Parts: sequence; structure tokens; C-alpha cells
Amino acid sequence: MPVARIYSIEWYDDRFFFISWVLYSLVVSSVFQTFMASFLVDPGLERQVSTVEDILNSGLGYGMYRTFKVFLEYLPKQQLDVLLDRAEDCANILECAEKVVKHGNYATILSGITAEYLNTYKTVDDKGTALLYILESKVWTNFQVFLLPKGSGFLSMFNRLIRTAREAGLVQYFWRDMLTTSKIKTGSVRVHTLLDDYTVFSLTYLQSAFILLVLGHCFALCLFLAELTCSWWALRRRKMAVKYPGADIKPHVP
Repeated sequence: MPVARIYSIEWYDDRFFFISWVLYSLVVSSVFQTFMASFLVDPGLERQVSTVEDILNSGLGYGMYRTFKVFLEYLPKQQLDVLLDRAEDCANILECAEKVVKHGNYATILSGITAEYLNTYKTVDDKGTALLYILESKVWTNFQVFLLPKGSGFLSMFNRLIRTAREAGLVQYFWRDMLTTSKIKTGSVRVHTLLDDYTVFSLTYLQSAFILLVLGHCFALCLFLAELTCSWWALRRRKMAVKYPGADIKPHVP
């Protein structure tokens, strides 16, 4: 009497592969969630513009007060030609600074002390953060001098006082004190609170995470349906093998 042939396989091979896959998925999921949360909290910053060449190559708009064009003769000729050809004229220094703050993709030429002073009362946001960024590279150096009559007896005394003040750091001390006083008068000094250490997530921030979550659920659902289909097909073949033993049906044994 013919009987159906039953093919046996090692069950622990499939179980070991399944357990390994579950552990691997758990590790990948944990690492992904960690990096995703880190990216949402701090997405990082783009490369900071730090030189005049970076400004010319970045596509930023730029303008300057017409008086400053005289001081650009120390720049390389190629940069000077491009800068003078594309630069917009501003009515005054403050107008150029306000364009930088308003547009965000704009640059201008200012003296360092002017930019620092504007950052204390004029070019600040609601939180008191300065909105003007000063490049590390200098376009020109501006000297400030005292003019005295020729042969004045105060010349040596002025030189000694100025040299002593600079060596003692009094110039920087009084300048920082002026900046702090300006911040206090304009109310731009803001006390750091615990809420500043947290970021409120909105649906815009979490949109990508929800999309990946939905895709993962869809993929898991497809695998579940495929598993049900395979199980149903294997069960059907086993029943057919028992019902029709002479048909030489090979049942699938999971």
C-alpha cells in the first residue's frame, strides 16, 4: 500500500535563524531610534562662512556703505572686482546691518566694534541673541589716533598712558563694560531657564519618524500575510497527501 513520503528537516536551523533575525532587528531598531532622537534634538549646523572668498562663492547678497569701498584696495584683485561689481550701496551703516538681520542671506562690511555694539541693542532677537556674525578674517585694519600739535609736550605722556592702558587690559575692560551696560539698558539680557534646555517637538519634526513607522508596520503586515499563506498552503498539501496517497504529493513540513 503506497504511503506519502514525509521529508524531515532540522527544525532548529529555522528557529536559530529566526531568533538571530529578531535580535538583529532589535539592535538595529534601538540604534536607529537613538540616532533619530539625537538628530531631532540637534540636527547639526551647516558649514560656517568664514572668509571673503566663502561669501563670494556662497551666492549671498552683499552691500556696503559707499565710504568703505576705499578700504577694499588691500583685497586680491579678483575678489575686489567681483565685490565692487555686485555690491549694493546702502544709505548708511545701519541700513546694511538691518538687511543682514532681515534677509538672513545677506552680508555687509562693518567695523568689528560697530557690529559688537549693534549686537547689544539693535540686531538682537526676542531672546537677546546677537544676530550679526563677525568673520574671523579681517578686510582691513582701522587705526584710531590722537592728533596733537607738532612739538606738543603732552605727546610722551599720551603715549605712556595709552601703552599702559593697553598692557593692563583697561581698553578691553571698559569696552566690555560698555557693551554690558548697553545690553542691560535695552533689556536684551535674558536669564537662562530650564525650558531653554528642551525643544518642543511638533508634527513637522516627527513626520519622518511616523513615515518610517508606517512603512515598518506595512512591511511587517506583508510578512505576516505571507506567513499565513505559506502555512495554509503547507497544511493543504499535507491534507491532500493524506487524502490522495497515490498522487505522490510531497507535503511541506515547516
